[in-house]
Amino acid sequence: MHEQERASSRDGSHPDSWLDSLERYAFPRIRNRLVSEITSRDVLEVLMPIWHRKASTARQVRQRLHAVLQWAVAMKLRVDNPCDRVGRVLGPQRSAVSPPAPSAEGNDGT
Repeated sequence: MHEQERASSRDGSHPDSWLDSLERYAFPRIRNRLVSEITSRDVLEVLMPIWHRKASTARQVRQRLHAVLQWAVAMKLRVDNPCDRVGRVLGPQRSAVSPPAPSAEGNDGT
C-alpha cells in the first residue's frame, strides 16, 4: 500500500510522513502481526495513549490505519475493518469538544 501512496504523491514526501506516523505510533504494537490478526483492541492500544494528548496525530494515525485495513479488506486479507468499531470507545477528543454555549441569562443569573 505504501508504494501505491508513493506513486500517487507529487513529491514523495507525503507517503514518507504517512509511513513515519505508522512506524512511530502503530508498528510498536502491531509490527509482528498479520493484517488479518489485527483487532479493535490493537487499534485502541495504538490510539488511546495519544487520543487526547496528540489529537491531530491520533486522527491521522487512525485514518491511516483505517486505510491500510480497508485495503486489506479489498484484497480479501480480512473480512472487516477493526477501526470501524473504536470510535465510541475513544470518544470525542478534548480539543474537538466545544465549550458550552453561553447562557441567555445575564451574568447575575437573571
